[in-house]
Amino acid sequence: MKMPTATPAPTKVVGRPPKGDKPMTGAERQAALRRRQREAAMSAYGHPQGQPTQAILAALSRQLAQLDDPEQAGMHATLRRMASDAVRELVARYKLKPNSLR
Repeated sequence: MKMPTATPAPTKVVGRPPKGDKPMTGAERQAALRRRQREAAMSAYGHPQGQPTQAILAALSRQLAQLDDPEQAGMHATLRRMASDAVRELVARYKLKPNSLR
């Protein structure tokens, strides 16, 4: 008497499914990460509410650097307001007490 042959179970592929038709290389993943970080930093530049902390800090760094640039003197009022909004968001997010630094 012949035993019925069992069909092998399909093997599961480990890891995330590839985007597109082939997996991304390490360089492509890193480039995508940097692109997402740049986009987050650019969106945090004028509107820090709800943005990742790293993006807010990157935007604040650029704003403070522009405040040091004498060629940007016409933008100083706007840059100060934007930097103030970024600092206010960080203070509220982490429940900091700005007057406690004395």
